[in-house]
Amino acid sequence: MEFISHVLIRVLYVARSLCLLPVSMWRWYSGLYRGKRWYKKILLGLVSFFLLLFFYVFGVFVNLLWLFGKMPSVDSIMHPETNEASVIYSADGRMLGRFFRENRSLVRYQDVNPMFFRTLIDTEDERFYEHHGVDYQGIAAAIKDIVNGNPRGASTITQQLAKNLFRVRTQYSNGLLGRVPGLKILIMKTKECILATELEMLYSKEEILRMYVNTVDFGSHAYGIRTAAKTYFGTTPDKLKIEECAVLVGLLKATSTYNPHSNYDRAFERRNVVLHNLYSHGDITREEYDSLKALPIDISRYRIERVYDGSAPYLRQEIARFLNEKFEEKGLGSVDLYGDGLRIYTTIDSRMQHYAESAVMTQMRHLQKNFRLSEDVARRYTQSVIRTLPRYRKLKDDPDSLDYFLNVELNTPHEVTINNPYGGKEVHTMSTRDSIRTMLGYLQAGFVVIEPSTHHVKAWVGNLNFKTWNHDNVISRHQTGSTFKGIVYTAAIEQGWSPCDRIQDIEPPGVKLRKSRVSGANILLRSAFKYSKNGAAVNLCYQIGPRSVIRIARKCGIEDPLYEDCQNLTLGSSSTRLRDLVNAYAVIVGNGYARRPIIVTKVVDRNGNVVYSEEEEGKRQVLAYRTAFLMQQMLMAGMEGTSRPLYNYISRYASTTDFGGKTGTTNESADALYVGVTPDLVGGAWVGGEYRDIHPNGSGASVSLPIWGRFLQKVLGDPRYQRYQRKFAPPRGNYIPKSSYQCVVYVPDSLTEETEATGDATAEGTPLVSPADNSALTHE
Repeated sequence: MEFISHVLIRVLYVARSLCLLPVSMWRWYSGLYRGKRWYKKILLGLVSFFLLLFFYVFGVFVNLLWLFGKMPSVDSIMHPETNEASVIYSADGRMLGRFFRENRSLVRYQDVNPMFFRTLIDTEDERFYEHHGVDYQGIAAAIKDIVNGNPRGASTITQQLAKNLFRVRTQYSNGLLGRVPGLKILIMKTKECILATELEMLYSKEEILRMYVNTVDFGSHAYGIRTAAKTYFGTTPDKLKIEECAVLVGLLKATSTYNPHSNYDRAFERRNVVLHNLYSHGDITREEYDSLKALPIDISRYRIERVYDGSAPYLRQEIARFLNEKFEEKGLGSVDLYGDGLRIYTTIDSRMQHYAESAVMTQMRHLQKNFRLSEDVARRYTQSVIRTLPRYRKLKDDPDSLDYFLNVELNTPHEVTINNPYGGKEVHTMSTRDSIRTMLGYLQAGFVVIEPSTHHVKAWVGNLNFKTWNHDNVISRHQTGSTFKGIVYTAAIEQGWSPCDRIQDIEPPGVKLRKSRVSGANILLRSAFKYSKNGAAVNLCYQIGPRSVIRIARKCGIEDPLYEDCQNLTLGSSSTRLRDLVNAYAVIVGNGYARRPIIVTKVVDRNGNVVYSEEEEGKRQVLAYRTAFLMQQMLMAGMEGTSRPLYNYISRYASTTDFGGKTGTTNESADALYVGVTPDLVGGAWVGGEYRDIHPNGSGASVSLPIWGRFLQKVLGDPRYQRYQRKFAPPRGNYIPKSSYQCVVYVPDSLTEETEATGDATAEGTPLVSPADNSALTHE
């Protein structure tokens, strides 16, 4: 007990001594001044001030007792990281676009017009080459101006760089003292001064200027001088004119206030102030100043770049999803697609992409002119859309307010902006209900082209206009109609069938083929395929088994759920991604070798390290060569049947190039598809509406085939793509006899089998439903 009391007494004594320590120190310090002459007192005060200042700065630097918050480490200063846009390139070296959080692309010092640096220094930091990070003369002048009621800043370029690089005001804590009003700003400014001094010790003046122009925010989502030059003047940093340099430097004072696009007059005045700074520092003559200040600011090329501006926006949306998934798989979750300055090399051919977009837009304009949305469908789906509106959900429990909303508010005309996929934004005076009906009346499309030898995606058109619809029809699921028959026939040939074998074109027992006529004939597989005979295809599936068909579909890369009965499976009632369907046909054209569709060949980080390569995606043979070759012959036979309209576009190339394809049309023409092939290109087009009851009024042959035709017309007519004009290779060796695919059979009336019992060649692709299963008519 005595021991504990003794300890408590000692603790209280120490605590009392610590509390009295400041008082004791003050008494000691004030005693130093007693009896001293005035000049000694002044000298002692100055020494005390500088010692206290040194102690304070040291305390901030080391975060003494956690009072001031953490400082950036020397390593982070030596290797500063800034958000840099990731750039996407096409296979032919064109920039397709960028991913960015801060739209920034780094430049070298020598890539910037030297006059920009002179303008920057004359305006922002005239003693830049004289100070070592902190301009004490400028601070004294700023204090004087504050006293005179004219406050201004005194930060040097190096201090501004420190603030931009390390965000000491937001990224780092200001410690316990930072919570005291008035001390926070002092601590932040102190940190900026310390960092500026460190930067001056570690980097040359030239390097500091380079880092500054790469990090500074010029407003309008333009970070760094390269993006600013492009955004405001549509040029590059090395081609900036003197007056343009002055505008950009003027923006640094207040990016919104002096934006020439939104505040032209203020920007004009500020630019002339900056030009005067150049003149007063002797960097331009009086004559130059007088002529330049009279020039207007040219804002004709002002354009804010957004993430999905540029070419192939739907593909870039898929690239973002794909790469984020890949980075997670590889344990690279820290890789930031929007800030790490990656270089993303894609498989897209920029010219083919342009031809694809043009083909889709041309065909869809033609279809849209003749399309009319039925009143019943418009009324039904307008109501469906209205129920998704936030205001409807808010009022649904208030009958009176909801009734007013439905019958008055929605029907009152007002100014409405319509995102027309063909012409962009249009302002109309109409009711909200009518605006919904207008948007439902636009047809949609999807188109993708794959190179079968590499499975590289060469063109990707997800829809008509990314600003109207983000919905990508290349990767969304749609019923495939008769295009799925290609998989059924592939499965049969894999089991040993050949194009010259026969199959009965009849309805299987207990099955009624809706809206399809059957000939009852015993016809060749080749004829059944080229005329898209529903009865023959379903019969074939019954003979080889639906599981065999599904197994082949999986091998060819179709992973979506598939019906397990032959009727719905064969006639394409299952919903599948267009990309995967086209890639399955690419397996056939590529002699049986399968690979997932490749959209990215390589990703390189800002340090030159490869973080992803297409070599990681393996290639394997999933179909026998015989199967692939015979299916190529079947696809070419389609040119004599349902694909014959393609000759309207490619007839001039028929002597040099082989063509083939398969049409597909689902119930009531809700989905119109076409998959076309050449030895080196496979393309697939889908056309439909926002909802399945919105029908494009036509079959795959009349609605979607022209997209492929127009695309081929452009590609094959381009001298740079002469290599795509070629024919399928003859069979290897002698183990595939011609009699298995060149099926000339004589019949009593001297006709070849190709004219036998052609039946109904237009009723292809109608989903088949047994009386007990109506689910196949639904759309996922």
